[in-house]
Amino acid sequence: MAQYDLTNALSEFMDLHLVFPLLEFLSTREIYKSDSLMKSKYQLLQNTNMVDFTIDVFHGLHPDEEPPESLHLKRNEVVRQLTLLQERSSQVIEMFSRKDVAEVVEKHRDSQQLWTSSVRHTALIEKDWTMFSTTANSCTM
Repeated sequence: MAQYDLTNALSEFMDLHLVFPLLEFLSTREIYKSDSLMKSKYQLLQNTNMVDFTIDVFHGLHPDEEPPESLHLKRNEVVRQLTLLQERSSQVIEMFSRKDVAEVVEKHRDSQQLWTSSVRHTALIEKDWTMFSTTANSCTM
């Protein structure tokens, strides 16, 4: 059955975050040895910010060992970066969480249509535009 599996051929063209569910699927099909799949998952996750999954897979491979300190340091950095990005984008999220803004956004199928409509209804966005543009500029890294 493994000779018909295209995961290896296709995965080099896919985002790493999309390959992980494929490996999870393969583990349920029992086409490959579970140890081999666990090693592949661990290698794949090393190049992502999915540190908690990486630690879980490490524990699956080495149940009696502690994960490397580098994983804990990477996790701290990822959490720090996530917190920073949440703080920087909070005003934008707050604006799009408002019912009146959500209703306008839901009525439009694409950004061009939304922009055209919002130009006509500047009273809706005028108040938030300064806040939005300031926040959007500060979120660029």
